[in-house]
Amino acid sequence: MVTKKEFLEELTNATNEAIKAADKNGDNQLSKKEVNDMYKKCKYPNPTLATNSLFELFDLDKDGKLSVNEVKTAVLVDYIIEAETCLKKFVDIIFKADSNKDNKITWDEARQYFITSGSNEAQAKVLANSMFEDVDSDDDKCITREELREYAIEYFEIYPTE
Repeated sequence: MVTKKEFLEELTNATNEAIKAADKNGDNQLSKKEVNDMYKKCKYPNPTLATNSLFELFDLDKDGKLSVNEVKTAVLVDYIIEAETCLKKFVDIIFKADSNKDNKITWDEARQYFITSGSNEAQAKVLANSMFEDVDSDDDKCITREELREYAIEYFEIYPTE
């Protein structure tokens, strides 16, 4: 699992490399022109709109340049939005098993979901048992959206740890 320190070091290195690639005047910051030129080089649709939007959101001190910290903020926000979108999709897919729509998955609902997904009865029982063993953190015989979300964060290592 990636630690927060390792994650932030990787983010800083990647940010420095990205800035270096687009920073034409060598001031270790990105001007609107440098960002716009980068978008044009990448054939990004509507580079001016993208540049203006990026600066509106992330030029925190409004100096017309993006610093390393402002670029890291932009990357982190993008990462968090993408991670949360994926988490929601994952939870929504699994919660199709919630046949009575009470926002909890019972063992029987999980078993039935696995059967309708193509597993035989024996396989469905094994899968339901495994799911509950891994995900039902409070052992209340129900899986909530929050338990599933927390499980996914840990299992897929979505966010770095301490």
